Amino acid sequence: MPSQIVNDDPPIFVIGFLSPMARAKDCLKNLVDTKECVINMVSEHYVEAANSTSINAPYGESEWKISSLTPVACSSVQPARVKEAVFSIEGKLLSTQEFDSRAIPGKKSGTLAIIEGVKFWVRSDALNKDKNLIDPSTALALFCIYYTYGEVGSEANKSPRRSKLRSDLNRIRTAQIRNGLENLPRNK
Repeated sequence: MPSQIVNDDPPIFVIGFLSPMARAKDCLKNLVDTKECVINMVSEHYVEAANSTSINAPYGESEWKISSLTPVACSSVQPARVKEAVFSIEGKLLSTQEFDSRAIPGKKSGTLAIIEGVKFWVRSDALNKDKNLIDPSTALALFCIYYTYGEVGSEANKSPRRSKLRSDLNRIRTAQIRNGLENLPRNK
């Protein structure tokens, strides 16, 4: 799930989920149930392992084993952070907001989570010489938009994942476009 900082005092982050609460996948379900999470900055050196956690595993099956990433205990939240991550944030859920589908009236289409960062972890080798900033040359931060990953500040790279979700999104987009065109004012 991509996250975005929206405030610095207190540090507030938002995460968008492409599912409603009624069909929540593990990440959203666990966040709502426990009110806690860890946001790990995905970097190039472990993007494929992180990406492997997006499979449709049965609820309760550990994605740590699937990904081969290393869990590390946190100090203020129950979920573990990813040892391989250059930067991690322990977070507490403040609220969620579901969104009504424009393409399918009466259905919920997604959920936004608002999270307060309560503890920050930075790998020591990623700090600058003064130990007060993350050295961007070591972080290799990635962004993700649908199925596309890219290094922040560079060109994006396609990720060959979740073709079913891709076709579902294309169907929804087509319905949204069709619905939008039907609702445009007509010239007389």
